[in-house]
Amino acid sequence: MQVNDSFAVGVFERGVQDIHDGFQIALITGWNTVTEQPTAYSNLVAQPGSSWGNPNMVDTFEYGLFRYDNGDDLSQTTDPINYNTQGIGGVVFNLSAFGLSGTQTIYGYSIVGYDVTTGGNVANLIDWNNSMYYPTDTTNTTGSGGLDMAALNGLAFEMLPVPEPGTFGLFGVGALLFMVQNRRKRR
Repeated sequence: MQVNDSFAVGVFERGVQDIHDGFQIALITGWNTVTEQPTAYSNLVAQPGSSWGNPNMVDTFEYGLFRYDNGDDLSQTTDPINYNTQGIGGVVFNLSAFGLSGTQTIYGYSIVGYDVTTGGNVANLIDWNNSMYYPTDTTNTTGSGGLDMAALNGLAFEMLPVPEPGTFGLFGVGALLFMVQNRRKRR
């Protein structure tokens, strides 16, 4: 996808009001079509759990998590069903948050734990098997993991300006003048 300065990415997560998990996100700016893997990333942008904003976008609602650990047999859950009440919070990142501007080709994004580091070089994000940059002991109790993503994450959209009401009036006057000028006389 080729993007411009009005590009934005939204990330949404389940959580109690003012309690959301931290994460980091980077846009994929290079892609190897043979290996189907990223070759380059934008800056890694951190989203602390404490700065999702207030209030939640979707108020609290009851949900249930069903867990299956028996292959293709979905007739019976293997773990207890977890019922809870949470809302949905969201954050939006624009292109400049990633250190990019102008027209840029984006191949996707990567969301990683809050404890992932680049070591000062975003190229270190490419090898997710390197435990020096991708810790293997991330847990939700440390505040570095546990993101409960909602179904519509990674929504990329263009932030368009809202036209002033006068714009619609000018359009209407222009359309009326066009019709008057181009109408035919009846015989």
